[in-house]
Amino acid sequence: MLVTLADSQTAQKEFPVLTGPYLGQPRPGIAGKAFAPEIIPVSGLHTPPVFTPDGREAYWKRLGRKTISMMKIENGVWSAPREISLSAKLADFRDPCISPDGRKLFFLSKGALPSQSKEKENIWFAERKGDGWSEPQPLNEAVNGHNLHWQISVAANGNLYFASFASGIQDIYCSEFRDGQHREPQKLGQGINGEESAEWSPYISPDENFLLFTRAEMVNNSMESPAIYICVKDASGNWGEAKQVSALGPHVLCPQLTPDKQYLFFLGPGAGGDAGRAYWISAEIISSKR
Repeated sequence: MLVTLADSQTAQKEFPVLTGPYLGQPRPGIAGKAFAPEIIPVSGLHTPPVFTPDGREAYWKRLGRKTISMMKIENGVWSAPREISLSAKLADFRDPCISPDGRKLFFLSKGALPSQSKEKENIWFAERKGDGWSEPQPLNEAVNGHNLHWQISVAANGNLYFASFASGIQDIYCSEFRDGQHREPQKLGQGINGEESAEWSPYISPDENFLLFTRAEMVNNSMESPAIYICVKDASGNWGEAKQVSALGPHVLCPQLTPDKQYLFFLGPGAGGDAGRAYWISAEIISSKR
């Protein structure tokens, strides 16, 4: 089921005619630039846009809204932004993630499941159904039993990556997808999760060869400016030491690589200085680190 609500900011009749990939925006080089600043809010985003593998739909989450925003190509032209509600049974939708094959849409929703005694963020997913999505369902207790938060990511084999507070500080975990079920999540190693730092908002490459994520050092119980890191597997399939993607600078977070692997999206400083504006940059900046 896909229920759409018109975005109050932009009436369809006033929206510019946009054609071509990535909302018809001029492509960035190796210097990051704001993405679609006249279309997507210049601040207040919780996640940057994510695109379906065919590039015909874009989804993102705005702070202060309980639904997900999206745009899609209709008759060769990008629609105006609209907010979508994936189910009449849920009141909260956030932080969309699309599987590499485009057949599943994962998202977070805040509310207690029957097995839970209090409200918390849980991971749900819906499956592609025509031009929309099926009625969503939650992941199992092995995953949703965690105190999890923010951006999630899924590999081509269905393995799920997310951040949990299970160890007392945000760390990144992986839940293997096997025999049609997500298994008990395992905390990733010290090359990714530091003892004196918080890690969150993972992006896993479809082949699981590298991981992008946000890290912030904790100093005197205070979180320093977040930065984006990359960690690569070695020839034996073990994670190495994460390295900062220094070209992006500090106070950036929520990395997302486009399905064609050409561009890296992330959140950076927006209006008022908060890291809530969508930026994009050529993926060449991480090529040497991979």
